[in-house]
Amino acid sequence: MSLHDLAMAAAELTRLRPGLLVFPVPGCAPRDAVDRPRRAYLLFLSRPAAQFIGVPTGVQTMIVAIVIEAAWKRWFRHNFGRFPATLVHRMPGGELQLIFRMPLPPAPIISRGSIVAGVEVMGEDCWTWWPAPPPYQGMTPGCVAALEVPIAALPKWIIDRVTAEPRPKEPPVLRLPRRGIDVIRDRVVAFTKYSRQGNRAEVLIAAAQGAARWIGQGALEEAEVLELLVGAAVEAGLAPDEALAAARRGLKVGEIEQRENPELK
Repeated sequence: MSLHDLAMAAAELTRLRPGLLVFPVPGCAPRDAVDRPRRAYLLFLSRPAAQFIGVPTGVQTMIVAIVIEAAWKRWFRHNFGRFPATLVHRMPGGELQLIFRMPLPPAPIISRGSIVAGVEVMGEDCWTWWPAPPPYQGMTPGCVAALEVPIAALPKWIIDRVTAEPRPKEPPVLRLPRRGIDVIRDRVVAFTKYSRQGNRAEVLIAAAQGAARWIGQGALEEAEVLELLVGAAVEAGLAPDEALAAARRGLKVGEIEQRENPELK
C-alpha cells in the first residue's frame, strides 16, 4: 500500500458519497476532516503515517455508527430483527459497524452512548473507520464493507435508549446482622440501667436519636426500633408510657437531623 493510493481512496470516497468528510488516521482529528476529492487527496499526502480513513459522526456528516464488539455478535444475532437493513462495515478488530442516518429535529442530537455492554453508539463528537471504496479496497486492510445497501434511518428504539434520562440511583439498603442489633440493645439497656435515675429518659432520647439512622437506612422498621428501645428502657426501670414518649421524641429529632444532614445516614 502506498500513501498515494490511500489518498486516492479517500478522494474517491468523497466523490462517491457527497457530504461525507474524511481525515487520515493516524495523523489528524475529526476537526481536520474535509469533503472534497482534491482536499482529501492533499490532506492524506501530507500525513505520511496515515493508514486508515476516518470519518466524523454526528451533525458534521449526519451519520451515526453503532459499533458491535466481536464478543457481542451473539447479542446482535438475537436482536437482528430489530434493525433495518443498512450499510455495515467490518472493522480491523472483528467488530461490526452499522451506519445510520442521524435523526432530524425535533429529535435530540445523538451523542456517544451504550445500548448494552460492548455495543456503543457513536454520534456527536465521535468518529469511526471507513473502508476504502472500489477499486482501492486493499488500501484499508481489515476494514471492509460487509453489506452495501443505502443508509437507513436510526431506529426509534435506539434513539429512545440513548437519550433516556438516567435512572436515579437508589441508596443502598444496609441490613444490620441480628447479632449486631442484640449488641446495640444490650448497650442501650446497660447505658440506661446504670445512669442516674433522673437521666434515664434523656439517655433513651439520645439512644433513639442515634437509632433513627437504622430506619433511614432501611435496616429496621420504625415499629421494630420503638419496640427495641422501649423494651430496653422498661427493663432498665422506666415506665412504659414514659419510655414510649421518650423514644418517639428521640426518633423525631434523629429524623430531622438526617433530613438536614444527609451525610449522617
